[in-house]
Amino acid sequence: MTQFTTSQQAAITHDGHDVLVSASAGSGKTTVLVERIIQKILKQHADITRMLIVTFTRAATAEMRTKIQTALKKALTERRHELSGEDRRHLANQIAMVNAAKISTLDAFSLQIVQTYYYVIDLDPGFRLLTDETERYMLQERVWDDLREQLYASDEAPAFEQLTANFSGDRDDSGLQDLMFELIRQAGATTDPKAYLEGLATPYAPEKWEATFSQQIWPRVKGQLLQIATSLTQASALANQLPNPIWYQQIQADLAPLQTLLETNAPTYDTVRSVLISHEFAAWSRISKGLDDADKDTKNAAKDLRDAAKKTWQNKLAPTFALAAEQIGDLLREAQPLVATLANVALKFEDALTAEKAARHVQDYSDIAHNALRILQQKDPQTGAPIADNYRASFDEVMVDEYQDISPLQEALLAAVSTTTPGDRFMVGDVKQSIYGFRLADPQLFIHKYQTFQDAPTDPAAPERIILAENFRSTKNVLAFTNLIFSQIMDPEVGDLSYDNAAALKYGALDYGDAHPAVKVLLYSKATSDEDSSDASELPGDADDNEPVDIATGQTQLVLAEIQRLINDPDAQLWDRQAQEYRRIHYRDITLLTRQTSQNSLIQTQFAAAGVPLFVADTKNFFKTTELMVMLALLKVIDNQKQDIPLVAVLRSPIVGLSADQLALIRLAAKQVPYYDAVTAFLQAEPKTPLAQRTHDMLTHFFNQLSHFRDLARENDLVTLLWAIYQDTGFLDYVGGTPGGSQRQANLQALIDRARTYEAGGFKGLFAFIHFITLMQKQDQDLAMPAQVDPDNDAVKLMTIHKSKGLEFPVVFLMQANKHFNMSDQTGTAILTKQGIGIKWLDPETRVEYELPQYQAAKAARQNQTLAEEMRLLYVALTRAQQRLYVVGATMSGNQLTSADKTVEKWAAAAEGEARVLAPQVRSGATSYLDWIGPALIRHPQARGLAETTIKPALVGDETEFTIEIDVNPQVTPTATPEKVSDDSGTMVDLSAWFKKAYPFQAATTTTGFQSVSEIKRAFDDPDTIDLVNADRFLGPKPPMRDLTAPAFLTETPSGISPAAIGTATHLLLQLVDLAKPITMASLRALRDQLTTTQVIAVDVAKHIDLTALIRFFETDLGRLLLAKPQQVHREVPFSMLLPADQVFEALADDPGEDVLIHGIIDGYVSDEQGVTLFDYKTDHNPNTAVLVDRYRGQLNLYAQALQDLQPKPVLHRYLVFLRTGTVVDLVASGAGK
Repeated sequence: MTQFTTSQQAAITHDGHDVLVSASAGSGKTTVLVERIIQKILKQHADITRMLIVTFTRAATAEMRTKIQTALKKALTERRHELSGEDRRHLANQIAMVNAAKISTLDAFSLQIVQTYYYVIDLDPGFRLLTDETERYMLQERVWDDLREQLYASDEAPAFEQLTANFSGDRDDSGLQDLMFELIRQAGATTDPKAYLEGLATPYAPEKWEATFSQQIWPRVKGQLLQIATSLTQASALANQLPNPIWYQQIQADLAPLQTLLETNAPTYDTVRSVLISHEFAAWSRISKGLDDADKDTKNAAKDLRDAAKKTWQNKLAPTFALAAEQIGDLLREAQPLVATLANVALKFEDALTAEKAARHVQDYSDIAHNALRILQQKDPQTGAPIADNYRASFDEVMVDEYQDISPLQEALLAAVSTTTPGDRFMVGDVKQSIYGFRLADPQLFIHKYQTFQDAPTDPAAPERIILAENFRSTKNVLAFTNLIFSQIMDPEVGDLSYDNAAALKYGALDYGDAHPAVKVLLYSKATSDEDSSDASELPGDADDNEPVDIATGQTQLVLAEIQRLINDPDAQLWDRQAQEYRRIHYRDITLLTRQTSQNSLIQTQFAAAGVPLFVADTKNFFKTTELMVMLALLKVIDNQKQDIPLVAVLRSPIVGLSADQLALIRLAAKQVPYYDAVTAFLQAEPKTPLAQRTHDMLTHFFNQLSHFRDLARENDLVTLLWAIYQDTGFLDYVGGTPGGSQRQANLQALIDRARTYEAGGFKGLFAFIHFITLMQKQDQDLAMPAQVDPDNDAVKLMTIHKSKGLEFPVVFLMQANKHFNMSDQTGTAILTKQGIGIKWLDPETRVEYELPQYQAAKAARQNQTLAEEMRLLYVALTRAQQRLYVVGATMSGNQLTSADKTVEKWAAAAEGEARVLAPQVRSGATSYLDWIGPALIRHPQARGLAETTIKPALVGDETEFTIEIDVNPQVTPTATPEKVSDDSGTMVDLSAWFKKAYPFQAATTTTGFQSVSEIKRAFDDPDTIDLVNADRFLGPKPPMRDLTAPAFLTETPSGISPAAIGTATHLLLQLVDLAKPITMASLRALRDQLTTTQVIAVDVAKHIDLTALIRFFETDLGRLLLAKPQQVHREVPFSMLLPADQVFEALADDPGEDVLIHGIIDGYVSDEQGVTLFDYKTDHNPNTAVLVDRYRGQLNLYAQALQDLQPKPVLHRYLVFLRTGTVVDLVASGAGK
């Protein structure tokens, strides 16, 4: 039985008021949350269906539900004999009710509210969820394009043109578009988007300038001035120890006006400006007479503190007060109308976007959340009771996991369904792990409760804070190292939270024994301190990742060398906590954590060269793979042949297979024209050499294929086009024979799925699809590659820090600790915050750009937010390690590799000051993790000898063990290669054995990996004992047999119309008939006539549709069910599914691991609370029902399996509807399904 700590027990049992549990990393918060639920059910006879339990991911929801059910079953089993009959019945009932409990994500809970009360806000319930980010972007783009054209053509054109000029570059107006999209996103996270947008211009009103300054700008400036005052006070105290008072007097002269300003109550802008602009720092006296060595050190320390304060004063604060108040007033009179126009356009864009979504019947998650909040704020028209009261009465407790990641909108939703007197909310989280600011999570909501809730309040109704500080995951050194770093860098000024004793991690895993290896800091460095700028270390960097490739390679080599040492050194071991003994380290124990994926390809390459297996979790480089790049190039050429780069890429690819010499030969045909024109000229010329003839033939074949593909693109959907390309070019088969062929084929099949999803969203056309993919790449929305590697294999794992949250690993390497933080969102023409917007105003006459005070305030707020989130991301990375932790980086100066002594010298300067927490300007000026970690370590006794730095008294006695290892040339053992066979040994090889060898997968050559339902259905005649089909039957696409066409008497009715055409038309009529209205002969005729008028159905075919049979069907029980539940009927549902080939083809049973892609369209199904009823129409003439049932039973079984994958409800009925005879057969009820 689990032994809970005192704080854990309090979190499990305390109730009757709001409870906030601040659960540090590894403290067992999920275990505590589950145990709280179990104890309530066991001891209080609580009903789990009266609890609302919300998490942030579907995976967490499923895990929570499983843990609760497992724990309840265990309790019933172990305590069966000691429980009363009533208790056993209650427990058994609760086990049964777990699946019906309100355990969901916040998004799912919001969706349930909307689906239940949609009529309250007059919302069409037939909406589709808009979950694809790129689809959402394209929808926004389309709406914006229309609105922009309207504005350019309206009376508002001059103001809109100025708006565009202010926020866009000279080349295009994409800058305003990007700002508009971000405005809508930011507003969507608030409880009232309209109010947020309408309030954007308020701080720019000239008459409210002083109020804006005192409320928004002065608090930030005052905080920076207090930092300066603290540094100057410390410098003054040091200078006062010197025998000569001159330095003390200089510092006091700097401090005096600052103290006067800070003592002023609500100073005006001009008052603050006067002090900052007019004050001059006197030159530091160089007198050294009478000073001993200790005095000189003290003097230099005082100078360093004063210089840091001076730098902040002159470089950060004074420039923001360059403009006088009168000048600011003039600028605001110009800027305020501009921001008002921006807000007005944003409101119009929001309205247009809402209207377009309504027309398309789509809602994104932000829309769902806002609609749910609107619903909760209204009364139920049927009962007159507030809807929120209905929910509050339904729940005895509201439990929230990962509360630190909540947004203001989500907080409002939870508040609406929670009681307040007394509170009934139980919130669990760790604000130090709030790393989803990019999703507009607001950690301040957690921090506010953390600071206001009481520990063990005396009032039983008062909100309570419970802290779980014990960490049961990591060894002492991992926790001590984390505490050492964060106690020096995190406080309310930089990091939003004080890392005090309450926040510090406590060692709780008492079963580690003496297994506490030291933390290692591995630094790749330049060999010497030579400052020659021509040194090879000055390497070109990538603007996107700020790290030269060679430096990243050096760090990777460092890691590889250490991994090889861990694997090969018998003394490098891990403690097995279950067996309570040491064991060797395996590759699978090791995880590499990165902030971004930009260096993943390089890391993979280096690991492959070293022979170290690597598993990359959720790699988002789908469109960067060779096979996908080739396919995208081909699609671009199909769309527009006159694109040189894609055309050459396709010609050089295996699809065409031209060599470099052949490409050059084509270019020689016409040198000064686009390459497509050169190809045309080459094809028109007479080939004169064998190479030219071969090239001519290859090009002719390709362009014939291209013409066919272009016709397909115009006349068919994208899925048909892509499969035609795979089949006609053999590209899918080709990549299957290359290294990593299985993964490459999975990638190409995933492109099919991506195209199907794209078209399901209402988008059509090849050009738009190419644009869609380009947008995905531009928005960094690349797809994750279909995983083909088992992550449980013995391989090192590589993942981002974000992906690692919630996980733990025996050995962790934090990579790229020198990588610069991404501050790109602080340099644009506008910066958005939750308070509003800061803009740069462009003078349309002079083209001079002004940073307004509101812009500077927004920039400072965004910078603080970024640094706090990066700090929390570092905390998450360090706390993933169980036993061994490595921090890996490079000694950098900007984008240039520098020597270790230069870096250590910089760290030592930043480490000055006696306080445990590093100076605010040091922490706020950091650009990488090493800028925090280095100064924090250099002041520790363990770093003695590395730098001439005084060990800080606050760290004396700290028992953290760490080492800093610097390497300029890491050595990685090269991969062993097999010895070469001498040239004459080739005669000794017995080639006859090679030629006699049988291909082991011969059966696979008789079928294809892409099957339709009609081809595969016999494999599913019995859903329980899937009969394998003999693969000797060729089930692939039938080869064309145009010269053996079937005679007309086999394919047509006496009237000349084929049964297939009549069946297709009948299905179309059943698909489009309005089930919400009575079905009559008149209504069916009207629909039929409409389809013939619009030329959807030919008149000759329409005449043969048996309308009487349709009327007869709707009079059956099934037909009446469809009419009774029209909103729950789904018709013409396409699907595709991968099935193991060895389950479908008997002859492939010895060839596991391959899949067959099955595709088809389900006529329809109706869904209700109990499950799903599947139905399929048949227009066969055969009157023998038994024969027909036998013919189509497998098809219905396959559809049922597909439906189980498409949605979670069970398939209860499988109906075959024979329209000719009027017979409806339930394969389940009749037993025919088997």
